[in-house]
Amino acid sequence: RPILNAQQLFELAERQAKVGKLKDTILYYDQIICSFRSGGDDYKAMFMKGFTQSEYMNDTQAAIITFTKFLQDFPEGDLNADAQVMLDILTGKTTIEIPDNIELED
Repeated sequence: RPILNAQQLFELAERQAKVGKLKDTILYYDQIICSFRSGGDDYKAMFMKGFTQSEYMNDTQAAIITFTKFLQDFPEGDLNADAQVMLDILTGKTTIEIPDNIELED
């Protein structure tokens, strides 16, 4: 069991993400997933792992694996709909359409 509690590991993961050390971010999330099997901390960490893999690392295959496992391990929860949408987008089942009248900032 790590010396740090789950909240401290989440803070470290967030700091590492901010400075671009995404592999370290994933390692901290993995520590939470393995060490804090509560249905709360591990639930959030697994979602954030998949989100980081998808949105920051552009690692589609890893994100698909993580979100699939997330939905299998946690069939209910506040983040499940978001995880399903992310999985559907990553697997090409759903696309995001941006209306023509929306201006995107650079």
